[in-house]
Amino acid sequence: MFPIYVEISPSGACNHRYVFCAKDFVGYRKQYLDSGILADRLAEMGELGVKSTMYAGEGEPLLHRQIGEIVRHTRACGIDAAITTNGVLLG
Repeated sequence: MFPIYVEISPSGACNHRYVFCAKDFVGYRKQYLDSGILADRLAEMGELGVKSTMYAGEGEPLLHRQIGEIVRHTRACGIDAAITTNGVLLG
């Protein structure tokens, strides 16, 4: 049996350095998921019954240069997509 929901952190980078952020306690390194590998995994997850994903986690998802493509591919795999963001890059 597979989960119907997953949370994925496409970016380990952040555009804010809040003092209360847990990320500061584990060390700060800018890193990004490889979008090709993620695309392959998303296709598998869609086939296995994953219904939704939240792009959030260790950094600001909108800092990933391919986040638009990632979300489009997520939807093409039959998976709903949501993003947790601080919203600064939307303005």
